[in-house]
Amino acid sequence: MRSDRGAPPHRCTPRRASPFPPCHWATSALRPRAAAEPAQRPPPEPAWRTKPAWYLVARDDHMIPPPAQHSMAERIGAQTVEVPGSHSVYVSQPAATADLIKQATRG
Repeated sequence: MRSDRGAPPHRCTPRRASPFPPCHWATSALRPRAAAEPAQRPPPEPAWRTKPAWYLVARDDHMIPPPAQHSMAERIGAQTVEVPGSHSVYVSQPAATADLIKQATRG
C-alpha cells in the first residue's frame, strides 16, 4: 500500500516516528488534505519576514538534527524553546507545545 502523499507503510518505522506505532503514520499519510491554491496566484510575502516567530526544537529528533533545527529557527529570527522529544514533539509533548503557544500570544 502506498499513498501519493506519504511514505510507504514499511518505511514508517518506530525510530522515524517514535513514540507512535508505524500504523499511525501509514494511515495518516492517506488522510485527505485541502486543495492547494490555484497556481496562477503569485505567492504571498512569507510571514516570517515581517512577523515574530517561535520554534520548538525537538532535542531527540532523528529526522532533523537539533543543530539544523536551531539553524532554521535562527534564519527566520525565531525565539526557540528546546525540549526532549522526537520528530513528533508537538504530539508527544503537548504541554510544551501549549506553553510555546502561550508564550507566542504574549509576544
